[in-house]
Amino acid sequence: MNNFFGLLICLHVLISFEIFSAGAVYYAVEFADSIISCPDFDNPNIKADIELGLQAGEDGTPDTFGLDGVLDLIIELDDDHTIELEVCKETEVACEPMLAAQVGMCDSMKDSDAPWFPLFTMMNISSCPIPVGQYPIKNLHLSVEQFKGCLSRDFCGFYSAKINILKKLDVVACYMVYLEVVEKQDD
Repeated sequence: MNNFFGLLICLHVLISFEIFSAGAVYYAVEFADSIISCPDFDNPNIKADIELGLQAGEDGTPDTFGLDGVLDLIIELDDDHTIELEVCKETEVACEPMLAAQVGMCDSMKDSDAPWFPLFTMMNISSCPIPVGQYPIKNLHLSVEQFKGCLSRDFCGFYSAKINILKKLDVVACYMVYLEVVEKQDD
């Protein structure tokens, strides 16, 4: 399970931070401003109106990932729900799978090392079921300072990250984040 969370945190870094390497070249992630619904899926059960942003640390480089918006649960989430994450890199031929993972929603909210633990804390949720309601997300900052430096030239390209919420085998919510990893020169 620790490997799973390590992969998720590296993905989180990949999605959300400019990562600097030694010397004049560094790698940055440029991503869409918000989380959007998957194509051809209208998300009748969970509405996410969430903006994404980077926050600079003391040295001026981004070291926290910011979330702002509202998560509106139309259905109650319980032990039968799982979070599924699929990340792929766009190539000339297809979208090449890079990561696929699935974890029980209720089990994962008990893990303080899980990347989304601060989200559950902000929602004032510590156990299942998660009740129907609107959950404001204001200035939620997730730090992954300890993972700077995990990007390299090999990561450059366009990516999509798909987040599904499943109840057994049925998809009840589907959201996407689009991003690009680019190489930049230090000024």
